[in-house]
Formats: sequence, C-alpha cells, structure tokens
Amino acid sequence: MTGLMLVTGSVSPDSVERARSAASRFGITLIIKDMSDEFDQLVVNPFIAAYAAGLTPNPCVMCNPRFKFRCLKETADACGIDRIATGHFAKMVHTGAGAFVAMGASPKNDQSYFLYALPAEIRRRTVFPLGDMGKDRVKELAEQLGLGFSGVRSSQEACFLKGGLKEWLSERMPGMLVPGPAYDIATGGFVGTHSGSLGLTLGQRKGHGVARGERAYIAGIDHSLNAIYLGDKEDCLVSEVTAGKPVLGKATMRELEGGMELTVRTRSSMVPVKAEVRVEEGMLLARTHEPVWAPASGQSLVCYDEDTIACGSVISEQKSPPCGGPYITR
Repeated sequence: MTGLMLVTGSVSPDSVERARSAASRFGITLIIKDMSDEFDQLVVNPFIAAYAAGLTPNPCVMCNPRFKFRCLKETADACGIDRIATGHFAKMVHTGAGAFVAMGASPKNDQSYFLYALPAEIRRRTVFPLGDMGKDRVKELAEQLGLGFSGVRSSQEACFLKGGLKEWLSERMPGMLVPGPAYDIATGGFVGTHSGSLGLTLGQRKGHGVARGERAYIAGIDHSLNAIYLGDKEDCLVSEVTAGKPVLGKATMRELEGGMELTVRTRSSMVPVKAEVRVEEGMLLARTHEPVWAPASGQSLVCYDEDTIACGSVISEQKSPPCGGPYITR
C-alpha cells in the first residue's frame, strides 16, 4: 500500500507530520508532493474567476476531477497501482454498465454530491473505505488506534479560504466588491446599500450589508447593475432548475431525453427532493415536486436514482424579471 499526500498552500506542517507518523506506524510508503502551484492553477484561480463572473462556485466539485483524483491517478499509474482509495464519505456501486458514485451510509456526512463529475475511468479504479461509516465512528477508530487526531479541525468546503470569503476575495482581486443598491423584490423600492454583488449569493440572509429590521434574503442579483433584490423566504423558492450539459453517471442520455423520475440536490447539504429530470436542447432540467431553496448559478444540480448518482451539471443562470422570484443575471 502506498499513500499520497498533496501539499498545497492550505496544508500545515503539523498535517504533514501527522501523515508521516501514521504511515510509519502502519508500514505504509508515503509519497509527499508539493502541488501548491498546480492547485492554484486548477482550483483557486478558477474559483476566483467564477466569482468575478457572478457565479457561486463549489470548490470541492471543481477540485475532485481537476486536481485531487487526477493527481491520484497519475501517481498510481507511475507506481503501477490500479486501485485508488480516498476518505470520502461515499460509496461506489459496480454494475454491468460501470462504476457509479452513491451516497454514503451517513446522511449527515455524505459527500457524494462533490464527486458527481468524476470520469468513468477514475470511478472504475476508486474505492471508498469509509462509505459505510460516519465521521463520528471514524474519529472513534482513529482514537482507538492512537493516531492522535483528537482536536484536529474537520475539513471545510473551501480548504484554502483564510478568514471570510469577502475579505479573501478582496485581497486577491482589489476593487472586485463594490457597494451597490439593494431593492425590495416585491415593490422594486430602494431599501439600502449592499457590500458588493459579486461576493453575494442567492438565499443569503447575513453579510449583505443591508439592515431592514426584519429577515431579508437575497432573492435576486443583477450583476450588470451591481444590484441585489431582497425578499422573504418564499421569494427564494423555485420548482425548476436549469443546468448545463449533463455529466452522466448511472443514467444514459437516451433515458434523460425521455425524462426520468429522480431525486435531486442543488446544494450539498440539502435533503434530496423528487423531481422530473430531462435533457432539453442539451441542457439538464429538473422540475421538482416541491420547491427548492435558492439554486445559485455555479453550484451543481446532482440527480440520484435511489442512492446512486444518475447525472449532474453546473447550474445555469436562473433568470426572471425583477420583482419576480430568485434570479441572477449579468
């Protein structure tokens, strides 16, 4: 068995030493690669560019196929190793049609959403040893084995972020976040000044900089005017979500063109909801049986056939006229 640790700018020296210690204890050969430049090129810079374009990118969805699993595959190939294993809380289902990512046993810790874009060749070679466990059980086992991970902070979605998102973006792209007008989505009336539309996302309640004396959610963003529209929770609910060209999992293109009854997620933490999913004019379209919360352009629509990923894609612009429900336009 050979271990691989990818060192980026967000990896601390303590993390490297813990990895070395654990590998030594179990007699595992550990390869450590400094991949800071590649990580910046393939994940961090596209993340910044997506925000600058008015999107709300998901860094883990970007990282897994572009960086993490590509590096794993290249290293495995160089070492003559066929199988790849990671600590994701997900499962891999093998059928006659191929290998497909499925939900992990723990709904609270499931990470399948972040893995829908893995190519078929990577899926064929990948195993997820923690798929039948939850994070609490893994921590218990680590303690029993004396691996010294107590008090270690759990991973977060954007591992490279230091401090708040707006501050981090401002450091890397000075002038990107410019205050602008906020309007009531129901009346179109001016209600205040926000902190910069490019750092905000649909459904956001805190951090937009507008105090109204009541809960106000971002229900619309017009980046061309650097304007946001605030409303109630109901203004952030939609029943139709459009995404780009589908990345196929278990579903075939023919099945999707005919329409399928699946469950979908538009955010990693949401409980999947039932939807009619189809491909129209090359785009993935989901009509949900119940409204979903503020799907944001740049996040992903991930569709499941029972627990197994059927397909997924990055959510497109959600357009509607001002004072008419959640939308983003540029």
